[in-house]
Amino acid sequence: MTNSAAIAHNILDLFNPVRAGLTSSSSKVPPADRWIWFSAMFLMALGSVMVLSSSVMLADRKFGSPGFFWTRQLIWWGLATAILIGVSRIDHRKFRTWAPLLLLIGFGLVITARLMPPIREVHRWIDLGPFRMQPAEVFRLAFVVYAAAFLAKRGELIESWKSWVVLVVILAIGSVLLISLPEFSAALTMWGTSGVLLIAAGVRWRHVLPGFGLAVLAAAFVVYGLEYKKGRVEEWQAGLSITEGMYQVRQSKIAFGSGGVLGQGLGQGRAKMSYLPEPHTDFILSSIGEELGFVGVTCVWMAFGL
Repeated sequence: MTNSAAIAHNILDLFNPVRAGLTSSSSKVPPADRWIWFSAMFLMALGSVMVLSSSVMLADRKFGSPGFFWTRQLIWWGLATAILIGVSRIDHRKFRTWAPLLLLIGFGLVITARLMPPIREVHRWIDLGPFRMQPAEVFRLAFVVYAAAFLAKRGELIESWKSWVVLVVILAIGSVLLISLPEFSAALTMWGTSGVLLIAAGVRWRHVLPGFGLAVLAAAFVVYGLEYKKGRVEEWQAGLSITEGMYQVRQSKIAFGSGGVLGQGLGQGRAKMSYLPEPHTDFILSSIGEELGFVGVTCVWMAFGL
């Protein structure tokens, strides 16, 4: 093997450690993907720092405790990390057996949310007392697991559209339920992820492209057919001007613009001083843009892309 070929092989193994773990006889559990682990930990660490920086005044004003939101963030971080480590030690092939049950649970939760009384005039959450669960997130994960198991089982038969049309029907039914909550963004990400899975499984492009076309048309119909989505698009278009559009959009752009390349400095942002609504949640990226600048936002997008 030439030096260049050896280097290429090592690079592939670096980005695909699961394959290396499966072929190694010394380890029964595939090692966690170091790149995904790094990006996830980076995002959670940066998110926790920015939650503290952007929520101190709001938390002190509402709850009398500057670290109220930060403490909750750390608790969720610890819980999420423990679950991540636990699930990563499960042989991924076992999920094939669990996939149908997971999908049924996902459907059940979405239907339950739709039948329950609305919260803030929508059906996006299920109230469990101490916290609220968003069933769309469970359904998305369950569908991805089911779709992967479904396509893997078909093998070479995947080249025929008849072998995977059932998956598209399930996706369509799930999308209608999600949009009724309304969870339009969840439905969009499911369609995009499904397209990637189909291509990775070996489905022919001439079968996938018409599906993408129909998905785009359906998305346009939903956006301009549902009044609340149409209003959001129009507000975003108006927000292209710094003097027009929703208050949230204007304040977000001001925060981004004031950050410049390197930002105002950690903790030095002014948008969180009752200007930017929900600076620690919905507009956390605006807070990052103001305090850490273009460089900080670029690091966030790179981590998500990775």
